[in-house]
Amino acid sequence: MNEADWRSQVLRHDAGTVEVIPPPASTGARLILPDLPKDSRPRGTRQKKLNQAQVEDKPWTVGLVEAIDAIDILERSPLETKNRISLILLDSNFEIALKEFIVHRKDLFPVRDFSDTRLATLFKNRTEVIKTVRDKVPISDDLISLANHYYELRNKLTHERATVDVRAEDIRKYRSVVESVLHALFDLNFK
Repeated sequence: MNEADWRSQVLRHDAGTVEVIPPPASTGARLILPDLPKDSRPRGTRQKKLNQAQVEDKPWTVGLVEAIDAIDILERSPLETKNRISLILLDSNFEIALKEFIVHRKDLFPVRDFSDTRLATLFKNRTEVIKTVRDKVPISDDLISLANHYYELRNKLTHERATVDVRAEDIRKYRSVVESVLHALFDLNFK
């Protein structure tokens, strides 16, 4: 059965019952069976392939998309600190997305109004960056509140003596926030 047959005859079914059929009597010879076809793309490429058109039109978004692919890779890694790494990556991706939006949407942020000096000053204050973006694109208070919560958690990790426990649930929630913001700013989509 080739991959197309596998998709159309097997993977399209999401419900049913399993019928157990006993195998024929063995002849004692070792059977070497082919690998089952892979339905999914390898981890680390799903989101980029899903957003291929947007990445081609807006090449500055490739890093934003690949950061989400990196979270997929980290999620399945055996690293003990994978949630901490994911939190730092997600929060950086959130900030970079805001910066990329301001820098590349010259129709909304004309160069005459946003000189390099003004941008440098603006980017020193995350709250002002968020406000500047929200003046142009609606991002819900709930999303911003969650982003601020995880920003504070990240800061505890990087600036305080105490080690903070980052749960897998925290990563799922913050990932959802970051993906929603990326969709609002760049029309990126995620699975």
